[in-house]
Amino acid sequence: MSDIYCEQIIPGNLKVNIIEETDNVLAFDHTNPYWEKHVVIIPKKHITSLTLSSEEDESMINEVMSVARKICKNIEDESGGCRVWHYCV
Repeated sequence: MSDIYCEQIIPGNLKVNIIEETDNVLAFDHTNPYWEKHVVIIPKKHITSLTLSSEEDESMINEVMSVARKICKNIEDESGGCRVWHYCV
């Protein structure tokens, strides 16, 4: 199965508007947004499923949540609210 995040976005083959980036996390504006403000936050390591993640992945998952919290705070301050969705394929 093709993974656009690992194959195109993280390596920089598909250009995106980066909102936040750390060594382990990338947050960017969705390329085809459903909402006015639609941000995608991903780990830079491929994880097939949250339920299949290992204990070694725990700090990275916490970092994803930390970046999400920061971005959500900024969006809430700008527009009064923010919703977080977790999407798995």
